[in-house]
Amino acid sequence: KGFVHIRCEACHQETTVCLRMPTTEYRCRACGHLTELSKPYRAYTRCECGRSARYLTNVTDWAFDIPCVVCGAPNAVAYDPGKDCYTPADSAPRRTKARKKK
Repeated sequence: KGFVHIRCEACHQETTVCLRMPTTEYRCRACGHLTELSKPYRAYTRCECGRSARYLTNVTDWAFDIPCVVCGAPNAVAYDPGKDCYTPADSAPRRTKARKKK
């Protein structure tokens, strides 16, 4: 349910859609192949237009592009093994405050 970025197993065409009902499979619009959505990964994007979005995806590459839902610009995401999700490729790790020594 929600925004999903799906790569077809047969023709490898990528599609970004908004699913309104929870589902476990997706039929490709290009070739008609039925793709099982067994373990989706979370993906987070931040676009130059100011829009940030959350997706579920079945893509297992280390890095790929997701088009923005507003302007269509490609947003690069990279896999973060520590968080087990895809984060924006240009994001820097968050800095935390130095703790006082006791």
